[in-house]
Amino acid sequence: MPIPHPRLLRAAAVVVAAAAFALVPSPPRAEAQRAPATTLPLVVIDADGPIRDRPRVGGTMRIIHRGGGALNRVTDPANVYNGRIRIEVRGKSSQRFPKQQFALETVDARGDNLNVPLLGMPRENDWVLYAAYNDATLLRNVVAYRAARQMGGYAARTRIVELVLGGRYWGVYVLLETPKLDGDRVDSAVPGSDGYLLEVTQDSKLTPGERFFRTPRSRVPVVYADPDGDDIRPEQARALAARVGALDRAVAGRAFRHPTRGYRRHLDVPAAVDYALLNEFLRNHDAFRASTFLHEGTGGRLAMGPVWDFDLAMGFGSPDRSPRGCSLCNRLWVGRWYDDPAFVRAMVRRWAELRREGLVPRLIADLQRDAATLTPAQVRNLRRWRMLGATPVPAGASDAALRAAYRRETTRLVRWLRARDAWMQANLPRIGRL
Repeated sequence: MPIPHPRLLRAAAVVVAAAAFALVPSPPRAEAQRAPATTLPLVVIDADGPIRDRPRVGGTMRIIHRGGGALNRVTDPANVYNGRIRIEVRGKSSQRFPKQQFALETVDARGDNLNVPLLGMPRENDWVLYAAYNDATLLRNVVAYRAARQMGGYAARTRIVELVLGGRYWGVYVLLETPKLDGDRVDSAVPGSDGYLLEVTQDSKLTPGERFFRTPRSRVPVVYADPDGDDIRPEQARALAARVGALDRAVAGRAFRHPTRGYRRHLDVPAAVDYALLNEFLRNHDAFRASTFLHEGTGGRLAMGPVWDFDLAMGFGSPDRSPRGCSLCNRLWVGRWYDDPAFVRAMVRRWAELRREGLVPRLIADLQRDAATLTPAQVRNLRRWRMLGATPVPAGASDAALRAAYRRETTRLVRWLRARDAWMQANLPRIGRL
C-alpha cells in the first residue's frame, strides 16, 4: 500500500514508527467489561507480551458467535475458537496508523500450526485481522474480494468482527484469509503440481532479508511468497524467475501480440482478463504496482491473482478518486495488454457477460446489507478511533450523527460503483486508446 495521504496522517491522534510500536498487553480485567454486546462475531485476544512487527508473540484467542441475531459478550463462553495463537503487527505504511492490523496463526499447545475453520471459512492456520482504518466504509476489501469470488476465481473470504485486545475494545475488524498455497485458497491449475505463489511489489515494501528477484525489462521486485525464501529450492527459484522473466520480455517485445511468440505463450489470458477487469473497474491504486500476486495457471502459464489490497480503491486514493478514466493504462504489463485488440475484445465480452449475470447490482445489494448490519458497530468503532476514513470525528457527536455520517460514506461508495459501471460500459471497447 502506498504512503498514506498527509491529511490522514495529520489527523491521526497517534502516529508511531513501526520499529517502536508495541501494544501494552492485558489492562485490568474491568476494562473488558466495557466491551459492548454485539451481534457481530466477537474476537477476544490476550497476548503474552507486547505485539510487534516480528517476531510473533504467543497469546490466546477466543471467538464468540452465537448467531441468529443473538448478542455476543466478552464474558460468554467461546464457541468458535478457544486456543493458542501467535500474532504480530502486519502491513507497511499502515503501521503508522494508531489502529493496527494483525497477522496471526492458530497453534496447538506445543506451538505447532493448527488448522481450524473460523466462522465458516475452511480449515487453515494463517489469518489476518484487517483494520480498514483509512476506509470510512470498512468494506472496500470485502466488496473487492466478494466480486472476485462471484467472477469465479479465488479471493480471500472475509468476516466482519469486533475485537477486544488485551482487555480493551479495539474496534471493527475484517477477519480474512491470508493468500497461500492451499486447496481451499490458492491452488495450482496443473494436476499433481505443488504450485507456487509470487508477489510483484515495490522496493519500499521489501523486508530486510526477504528473497526476491527482479524482472529483466521492467526491473520490478518479485517476492517468493509461497514457498517463501526460506523454503524454496534454489532450482525452483531460478525456474520461477525465468518464467516471469520470459513474460516480462514478451510483453515488452515487438511481437508481443503474436498468439504463439508473444505474451500469450506465458500468460493464462482468461485469468489475466478477469484480474485486469476487476482492478480496472474498482480503480485499485496498488494494482500491478504492489500486492500483485501470480500463481500457476492453466497449462503451467502464469496466472494473475489472487486479488489483494483494495483500501486505496473505489473513489479513495489520489489520483484515482473519479469514477471516470483509465486506471491501468500505464501500469506494468497490463498497459501493454491494452494495446492488443484481442485482449481488449476479450475484456469487453467478459464484462458484458458479468453485467448480464448482475455482478454490479449484486455487489451493491450485498454492500448495502453489510453496511446496515455494521452501522451500530461502526458507531462504537468511531468512538474508539475518532476517525471516519481521513476525516476526524467531531468531539461530542451524537450516535445519530455518527450513523448518518457512516450512511453518507456507504451511499457515496454505492454511487461511485454505479458511475464506474456506466463509464466501463461506455469506454471499455477503446480502453487502450484513452
